[in-house]
Amino acid sequence: MESQVTSAVHTEVKARVFYQTSEKHITFAVGSTVEACDKQAVAEFPIVNNPHTYGLFREDGVTELLPLSALIARVDGNQSPPPGTVGIRENEKLILRPSTVRGGS
Repeated sequence: MESQVTSAVHTEVKARVFYQTSEKHITFAVGSTVEACDKQAVAEFPIVNNPHTYGLFREDGVTELLPLSALIARVDGNQSPPPGTVGIRENEKLILRPSTVRGGS
């Protein structure tokens, strides 16, 4: 019998999410939308004023995970996410902060 080598199918990705001085490890479902991940992250922190205006940003604090309707994909190393998705690397640092895209909505 021949053995087959198959790669593991990842159905989730864990990120380090920072809000002000707090850090939490949050596991996001691969295939969920950026908007759903934003809401999940907001629910983990004590945000009471305008929680709908918060979004997840890359470690640079400038690059927001957009568009909101894009699906999350888990990426490894220098791999690019599939077209139409937003990639998150395992243990990637993300920052939760107000988004100018959603401001005033």
